[in-house]
Amino acid sequence: MRGLARVVAMAAGLGLAAVPAAAQSASAPPRVLLDVGGTLLGGGSLGSTDATYTTPTGASFTLFSTAQSWGSGAGVTAHLLIRVKPRVAFEVSGSWTRPELRARISGDFEGAADTTATETVSQFLTGAGVVVSLTPRGKWTPFARGAVSWMRHLSSDQTLYADGVAADLGGGVRYAWKNARGHVKPYGLRADVWMSVRSGGMALAQRSRIIAPGFSASLIFKL
Repeated sequence: MRGLARVVAMAAGLGLAAVPAAAQSASAPPRVLLDVGGTLLGGGSLGSTDATYTTPTGASFTLFSTAQSWGSGAGVTAHLLIRVKPRVAFEVSGSWTRPELRARISGDFEGAADTTATETVSQFLTGAGVVVSLTPRGKWTPFARGAVSWMRHLSSDQTLYADGVAADLGGGVRYAWKNARGHVKPYGLRADVWMSVRSGGMALAQRSRIIAPGFSASLIFKL
């Protein structure tokens, strides 16, 4: 009887010890998350350029001036997040948006009215970065994020393209639903805001770098 009592006591002790571990495992965030949603990328100025003519006397004469800029563009985005530590994750991301490249011609020496030429461009971004989760507040988990991406601009008729790079720094918040059992099921919502430095791509001006904000909202799936 004493031997049986010892076995029961040991089993009970192991069971009680396993409860905190199980609770900790259940509360741990999923290792792999995928989110898909919409995004809006801001635009910015590319500067201005003067078209000049050198007269027979050697003087410079301005024919007209051009000012280029990028308009904002909406599209879709996706992030694949792989947790490597409880609060640190590696992330692969991609987006497709349709910004507008604008060129305003003004100051024509013949007195022609100012005009603006536009071209809608497909902008593709593919990159990777790091996401650091901060202290959760209930179902809400704020995070900081940094990423570097390869960028491609493709003209609307798909005959011209140009490449560049982009670097993002920002953060956001994830909202997790209570029930997230199983795989490939909706897990929660995610919202991001960031500042982006984009360099290269299609541009006729001497300066091709802009600093612009970005925003995205996505539905998260647990993989």
